[in-house]
Amino acid sequence: MEENLLNYTFHNDFKEVSIRDLLNTKPMVSCDMIITEEGLEHIIKSATVMDVEDIENWLHEGDILIVSRFMRTCLTESFINTLYRKKISGVITHKLYEKYITEEQKELLIKYHIPLIFIEDHVPWSSMIVLIQNLIINNQTQYLVENQNFQNSIINYLSNNYLLNSLCEIVHNLTKITIALADYNLRIQDSSNDNDWNSELRNLRVSTLLRRIPVGENFNGIAMNGYKYHDNSVNEQDQYFIIPSHISKFTSAFYIIVKYRSSAETLPPELICRLETIMSIYSLKISITAEFEKSNYYFKSVVFESLLDLTHEDHARKKQISLSLNTELSNSYYLLLINSRKDLNLFNNVELLTGFINHLKHIRLYNNKFLVFLYKEQWVILIDDKVRSIKDVGTQLYDALSTYFNSSHFIMGISDLHRYWDLRRAYNEAVFTLNYVRNRQDSVSLLIYGELGIIKLFTDSNGNINDAYLDELYQLYLRPILEYDRKHSSNLYFTLESFFSNELSYKLTSEKLFIHVNTLHARISKIEHLIHVSFSNLDSIIGLRLTILLNQFDYFSHYKSCPT
Repeated sequence: MEENLLNYTFHNDFKEVSIRDLLNTKPMVSCDMIITEEGLEHIIKSATVMDVEDIENWLHEGDILIVSRFMRTCLTESFINTLYRKKISGVITHKLYEKYITEEQKELLIKYHIPLIFIEDHVPWSSMIVLIQNLIINNQTQYLVENQNFQNSIINYLSNNYLLNSLCEIVHNLTKITIALADYNLRIQDSSNDNDWNSELRNLRVSTLLRRIPVGENFNGIAMNGYKYHDNSVNEQDQYFIIPSHISKFTSAFYIIVKYRSSAETLPPELICRLETIMSIYSLKISITAEFEKSNYYFKSVVFESLLDLTHEDHARKKQISLSLNTELSNSYYLLLINSRKDLNLFNNVELLTGFINHLKHIRLYNNKFLVFLYKEQWVILIDDKVRSIKDVGTQLYDALSTYFNSSHFIMGISDLHRYWDLRRAYNEAVFTLNYVRNRQDSVSLLIYGELGIIKLFTDSNGNINDAYLDELYQLYLRPILEYDRKHSSNLYFTLESFFSNELSYKLTSEKLFIHVNTLHARISKIEHLIHVSFSNLDSIIGLRLTILLNQFDYFSHYKSCPT
């Protein structure tokens, strides 16, 4: 816990001027009154002189009403009911009108806890108005000065400690505010130590913050908007005020969370002022961190270029690059390339990349051996050969992306495993695979270069296959088999797919399909007859294999949807 060098705790609750405060002033010593204990606590926000009979149209909550000549006739039951409904703090008049107050009026004023104060006849209304205004101004000034001292104290703390990791504890030491700072996903990043945050906020999610409302105003009357969260099953006495920082395209940069009594409708103005100070300081930290991260990623992109330029094993260069990346370079890597079919601008934003990496760390998917780069408006991740399955890691990363950004438009291309001096080849493989995935709008979103198989031979650098050749393969090999299966409710295509997946072995295929080997021979013979090929002919085998691969990646979907 940080030490409070001032040995002083700032006020946390702003006590507004009450009727009791007014009566404690010197000019009010000799006044008479009709008042209750509850009436003494009424808050005074302003003073209004009753200069017209229909003054009720101009009254506001917290007004203290100053009445002179109308005092003889205005205190009707209806008017007193109006004062109660308008939440007037009280009524002031001269002592000379005291004789006009009836017992019925007194009883009604006491019933509604409306104070009626009689001041000396020689005191002008202007003096009374000045007295009330000075009370309000002096009270607010006290807290404005205290808020300035609070700002100075925070700045001094930060100057002495050179860190921001304990900002909330510093604030708590000075003010006793129970406070936390959370990231875009309401994960606590910094908090005061006087609260079990994880337990009390265990049910809090961004999705539970349904409607932004004003949670308080500063001394200038400027509203701060946010959310209120109250979980009775966890804590009946307290609620949480959750204030988001500026909203970006995707989410709030961070949230301030303040624990406060559940009975409060809003936060007091001096607390709002302090939250504004905290928000400014933390925003500055995030901006500085973002600039540092941006510079770091720009530098790393230069280092990545150096990696791509390597053409042979070079221990000295490897050591130099390791020092630049602040991590030991592994001998072999998969290169994973991430992009999107729609939100291309996303990949220029360093803050979003940093946020995503922090998300991976939070869900314990991020490995310290991962090397992450922002390169040519794409995200590049180098993953070493220690992973058990690059496909599983890729799938987990894709799921994390989709969850974090609430988008299903991401695409990934993953290279085969290559030595660190052969990453140019890995990058080209990943680019090729990514283009192939992007070209297939209705297909998979993640693919490994090695899974393309023989398709690589028939695909250009942009992942496109010759349409004329595609049509030829469909008409020659696939259409006759699919039509036969449809007409005869047979399984020739499934048999053919299994035959290739079992390396053209009659024995293995028949076992997998649970059929006699002679039955399989009959099916293969039927296929040969239908499409006029022979499995003893290498060209036929290549054409069929390519057709099956293309069909598995749904390249023939538009043919299947057309009537034959």
